[in-house]
Amino acid sequence: MIPSNSPISTSKSGPTRERNEYGLFSLIQGGWLGYVLAGFAIRYPTRAVMLAGLAGCSAPSIAIIEGSFINPDLSLDLFHDIGWWNQFTLAFPTLLFLSGAYFGTFPHTLRELVDSGVLKATDTQWKHLRELVQAKLTRRSNVVLPYLMGIIGAILSSSLLLGQRAWFSADSYVAGWLIPLHVFLLYYFMTFLALRLLIAFFVLKSLFRLPVNIQPFNVDGYGGLSSLAKQSSKLYAVFIAFGVIAALGVISNFLNYGTELTSPYNLALLVAYFGLTTIAFFLPLYTTRKSMSAAKKELIASINQRYEKIHAKLESESASDAGYQSIASKEDLEALRLLRKTATKMQVWPFNYRSLALFFSSLSTPLFLLYLAAQVFGSG
Repeated sequence: MIPSNSPISTSKSGPTRERNEYGLFSLIQGGWLGYVLAGFAIRYPTRAVMLAGLAGCSAPSIAIIEGSFINPDLSLDLFHDIGWWNQFTLAFPTLLFLSGAYFGTFPHTLRELVDSGVLKATDTQWKHLRELVQAKLTRRSNVVLPYLMGIIGAILSSSLLLGQRAWFSADSYVAGWLIPLHVFLLYYFMTFLALRLLIAFFVLKSLFRLPVNIQPFNVDGYGGLSSLAKQSSKLYAVFIAFGVIAALGVISNFLNYGTELTSPYNLALLVAYFGLTTIAFFLPLYTTRKSMSAAKKELIASINQRYEKIHAKLESESASDAGYQSIASKEDLEALRLLRKTATKMQVWPFNYRSLALFFSSLSTPLFLLYLAAQVFGSG
């Protein structure tokens, strides 16, 4: 039974409903702007993505009026600025989709773990953990840092608007002044989500430090943790999207700014993509490894204990009854051998070969696109 005051209670009124609707322990709180953006993406994911894409078209709309959308006299017009389309009509909507898909389903993931009997936290433990999480979310550094990163990004982007003969030249065109605003939103929201992903990891790590009931022979093949595996699998589409974004970033640097495809800056961009996606996929699952490993060891130990007991009984029967051994005991011994063989093969990670294949396939997206780009444009 789910505790009535747990963060995943099915109550339909009051603060509990808000926690269910917006994420475990309201993970998106701790910053008004992020709360509004992520909350809207959770409740209306399709609308959020569409509106973000339309917002990315704000500068092109002005550029069309100003004559800088397609203009061969400029060193770079907006139509050919891959970086703009990549960051503000693809990356930002993808971030909104990620916030809705991840934080919107996280409460249901935890609820499934409770319903399956894996999580055994008491009312007091839920309350204590919720208080810890709320303290982290409202910590000044976690609230201020996203704003700070957004402001820094906006200031740096503003310096690019001066002295360039491009569609964003501030001395000639108005459209470019939208860049700092979009950059602020992009870097703010990236930082906002990164911090909350870390706090989500903290939640899982804290929960799996408590007594849990891993079920080695659960039909889901994950010891009852299939909901966590499904949670991570929701990120495949996001990984592919960000792979496209990373590749387009490199291609933009090559085509628009003359940076070689294999330059240190572009390589750093790819390394950051591989590192962040790997962390996002494996970090939540890593929290369960210790519990799954302990459950496996406990099961094997109990099988061995039972095996030794029956084996000793058979030896006693053989010695006392001139070689007689009960058929039932022999059958039990053989069943335990088979059970121990099965138990030793049990995995201690909540993923399988299929999920790993899908993950690494999605991770190869930027490499595939860059290979195609190298064939078309050359390596620079």
